[in-house]
Amino acid sequence: MPSRSGPARLLIITDTICDTNGVSRFLRDLAATALERGTQLHILSASRLCRGALPGNIRILTPTLRTPMPWYPEQDLVLLPPFRALAKEIEAIAPDVVHLSTPGPIGLAGRRIARRMGLPLFGTYHTDFPAYLYANTGRPCIQRLAEGALRRFYRDFQGIFIRSEAYRPRLIESMGFPHDRIHPLPPGIDLNRFAPRFRDSGIWRRYGLEKEGFKALYVGRTTREKNLPFLLESWKILHRLAPELTLVIIGTGEFYKHAESYRKYGIRFLGEIKGEALSRLYASSDLFLFPSLTDTLGQVVMEAMASGLPVIVADKGGPATLLDRENPGGWILPADDPRRYAQWILNIARNPALRKQYADNALQSARDFDFSHTFDAFWGTHFPTPDSQIPKGGPQP
Repeated sequence: MPSRSGPARLLIITDTICDTNGVSRFLRDLAATALERGTQLHILSASRLCRGALPGNIRILTPTLRTPMPWYPEQDLVLLPPFRALAKEIEAIAPDVVHLSTPGPIGLAGRRIARRMGLPLFGTYHTDFPAYLYANTGRPCIQRLAEGALRRFYRDFQGIFIRSEAYRPRLIESMGFPHDRIHPLPPGIDLNRFAPRFRDSGIWRRYGLEKEGFKALYVGRTTREKNLPFLLESWKILHRLAPELTLVIIGTGEFYKHAESYRKYGIRFLGEIKGEALSRLYASSDLFLFPSLTDTLGQVVMEAMASGLPVIVADKGGPATLLDRENPGGWILPADDPRRYAQWILNIARNPALRKQYADNALQSARDFDFSHTFDAFWGTHFPTPDSQIPKGGPQP
């Protein structure tokens, strides 16, 4: 059993840490901030995808059995977590609280071990898995099964974080989670990595594009649950009206495999891009498009706004909550009418003054996305006072 003396220790167990997605970036930002502050926050996962050095408070185990993830073959699904190694690491870290970031196989294994040790459990509703599964299968029964599985996973948690208030009703009504155990997590990103100062129109030549001309940007998985078919269909319509406009797509997935077939529509797939190159591409674009209906927040939307881009987001899911209602940094549109969507983009593309106004609003709003506020809320909810230790005595098996 972990010691009750010394500073509070928080252990995050996750199925994703080295993948290219918002959850992984969020967790790495948590780890980096914890190191800067000298806070005892640790992250534990199992993967073979990690490359290069990781912060000292992130520990990656070797999966016992893994396979390519359904619909996302570029990512791993750990079928059999290294249960004994996981238990040994948890005992060595001796956490006061365990936070299960994902409800996958590693999260389930961590849940079982933490309950056996009598540790309090918290979690984050990062991903709307029922909606994702429905988007990829079209079967309501699969969606209902996923909702039931999540109810069982979260049922005895002391608290669960939501990335936006848009998902509070979902957790209460569909999963029966008590209202007072749901905690909003302020949106936040590393504002040093995304800013207008990275603008460099010459970077487009590296990817075979002219430095001049209007460029709309999408960043994320190129998959159905991100509503990419809608975006591609909308751009095909727009291309007939304004062939000089370009849609740039950064990310991999199902539709990336067919990149060449979309070039004739002014759509360029650039694949996976990280680091400063990604920051420069954000800041060098003119408009950000994110039609996803299932995202609980939209990490990439915050990155775009911080880079000085006006955004178009869907009227469902969490991204719409990022826009200030008084001085919005973009537009909230239904993502179900490709012709209307295309016409809206065309109007924005032909109105530089309007883009500038909304870009300024986006940048102003992004100043609130300071990750230190996110970290403070995250840590403070697990440990409500600086010297408190949440007592052990959680549910036993």
